[in-house]
Amino acid sequence: MAIGATLKGHMKLCEIHAREKSGMPPEWCAYAWECFPKEPNQKVLYYQIKGMVAPIKTKGPRKGDHNWKAGDKSTERVVILPVEEHEQWIRKWESSTGKCSNCIGDGKVIVKWSSITGIHYGECTICKGTGSKPAGRPHEEGTE
Repeated sequence: MAIGATLKGHMKLCEIHAREKSGMPPEWCAYAWECFPKEPNQKVLYYQIKGMVAPIKTKGPRKGDHNWKAGDKSTERVVILPVEEHEQWIRKWESSTGKCSNCIGDGKVIVKWSSITGIHYGECTICKGTGSKPAGRPHEEGTE
């Protein structure tokens, strides 16, 4: 995973990076994320992100979700994000937004999930719940 990112933050930042890299509009959303190579015990070298512009379902049990079947096929893209490139992009994203990449500026991270009680959030340990990029992060000076 990228620099200290939680799964939620990591996936969202991959989506934003892929959207920027492919020149897609703000409505473009990722629907698939993969890491490569897939062999066990091998370091991840790149992420493959798939996405498109798709309408939002307005009724039914999936109301509010994207309708990928009705998506605009002309906007469908497969974007490759090399890990090193993505980590550099995250540094720039933190600097330009002033947000913490671990919680994507929410100040909260998922600490537990249960099929019975759902998602439980806790305070981000990196930004101490402020959502702001912490000063003096080691990666800011180029040391990881």
